[in-house]
Amino acid sequence: MASQPPAILSLHDTVLLPGTDTAIPRLGFGVYQTPRSACTQACLSALAVGYRHLDSAQLYANETEVGNALQASGLPRSAVFLTTKIHRKDGSARPHAALPSARPWAA
Repeated sequence: MASQPPAILSLHDTVLLPGTDTAIPRLGFGVYQTPRSACTQACLSALAVGYRHLDSAQLYANETEVGNALQASGLPRSAVFLTTKIHRKDGSARPHAALPSARPWAA
């Protein structure tokens, strides 16, 4: 029988990624429509209150600001789970399409 999710989620609740032993926080701080000018501070505030999952996308055009917040936070890179969405301009899914997103988040 499948386990039921908790009635109240906390920032510390995790879920295993399918086929792995990697746990990702269930709740992530999303930066959709966050202006670049406010994104770094918004992410720093989220990290300060306990978020350990930041969610962005190439189309949001603020991945660099998310990376700046991660670096400024003082948290080790391994402590924060970063997710993004890849924009498939030509309709293909190629691994190298993730490289521009990964650069601002390098440790």
